[in-house]
Amino acid sequence: RPLSVLHLIPALHSGGVERWVVDLCTLAPAHGMAMEIAVTTEIDGLCARRARERGIVVHVCPGHERPLASGAICFRSGHST
Repeated sequence: RPLSVLHLIPALHSGGVERWVVDLCTLAPAHGMAMEIAVTTEIDGLCARRARERGIVVHVCPGHERPLASGAICFRSGHST
């Protein structure tokens, strides 16, 4: 069973960290890992679209002031896009 990793990030616009996370998630299966991304805003950016095109699950968990709590809420309720 692959190691599962969730990257929690405020948004997936076209910044450097956002591109890095998408590229990392793209390469993960070749190294025995399954990676997904959770964002804490509803704004869809270039990197979010790129991630979905590559088959990466992007969970959208908006409206939470505490990002770590929003990730937990997102996964308990099963939200993803």
